[in-house]
Amino acid sequence: MEFALVAMVLLTLLIGIIQFAIYFWSYQVGAHAAREGARRYAVQPCDSAANNALVVDRIGAAAANAPGVSSSFAKGSGNTGAGPETGDSVTVTVTYSAPNIGDLISLPAITKSATARVEDVSGCTP
Repeated sequence: MEFALVAMVLLTLLIGIIQFAIYFWSYQVGAHAAREGARRYAVQPCDSAANNALVVDRIGAAAANAPGVSSSFAKGSGNTGAGPETGDSVTVTVTYSAPNIGDLISLPAITKSATARVEDVSGCTP
């Protein structure tokens, strides 16, 4: 009888520990994917479809739903052109939900961002 009572508590603790471990793993994967996406945009700023696909690929199984990927450029000092220019900064943001074990615990969505300086715009057409 005592084992049945203690086993319920231990099983709940074990499931909670595993769920939070999965969440933190997914959180780190999101941070890494955002960094890789920002770096990819820094060297190939005009190929947004391929860049976003790279980010989604890097997230992979760490997302329970389709990840949202967005990028935004901020003009660098002295840059006035319409498109991305060397010296601009690009910020990549990913948003998704982490996998959940049986929907026992409601965890917030993961949103991670990374910023990089645009280095090469040779592939862009004016």
